[in-house]
Amino acid sequence: MIERNVLLVRHLKTEYNNTGMIMGGKVDIGIKKDNKSMDEFVERFKVACDRFQIKQEDVVIVSSPLIRCQETASIMRDIMGPGANIFIDDRLQETDMGDFADKKASDLRAKYGRSVDIWMHEPERFVFPGGESYQDVKIRVNNIKEDVLRLYKQKVVILCSHVDIIKMFICEVEGKSFNTRRFFSVPNGSISILSINKDSQLKIDGINVYP
Repeated sequence: MIERNVLLVRHLKTEYNNTGMIMGGKVDIGIKKDNKSMDEFVERFKVACDRFQIKQEDVVIVSSPLIRCQETASIMRDIMGPGANIFIDDRLQETDMGDFADKKASDLRAKYGRSVDIWMHEPERFVFPGGESYQDVKIRVNNIKEDVLRLYKQKVVILCSHVDIIKMFICEVEGKSFNTRRFFSVPNGSISILSINKDSQLKIDGINVYP
């Protein structure tokens, strides 16, 4: 018996997403005001709300503190109505990518060499120079996961966050290594669906069900 759902929503595109620049948790910019992308996101979110019968009084939106997520969360609240509360949780903030932030991945090899390959293919043992490790991110995500199960009883929970956080969440629920993250994509504005059963167990129902 399925009692409720969790939606993992990645923020809409920023200018950095369009140019391939690395943001991480240190670069805090808003979403790109692209009417086409925003209209497409509104439509796919409405479809998700209809499918899961999400009503404003039955939902809680938890957002990363970064502007791009707060703006995306506000779009979802506007669709559902003012009764849909938004809470900010610092643990949903994107990985602190330290010295990698504000650069393109293609420009990093000259300085960091083999470290770039470790970041891409073995992230579980990677620490960003001047930033955090993915082991730190894993701790944050698991704490969020436990709070979703414990705090928001009888609520549909929408987590509005970033690519690393969403991929880590999915990997932790599935019991997979974060090193597998490159084998699936979480595009901007995508919505992935999880369910919580009566035994408070999380299950992945679909990754990018609404891409």
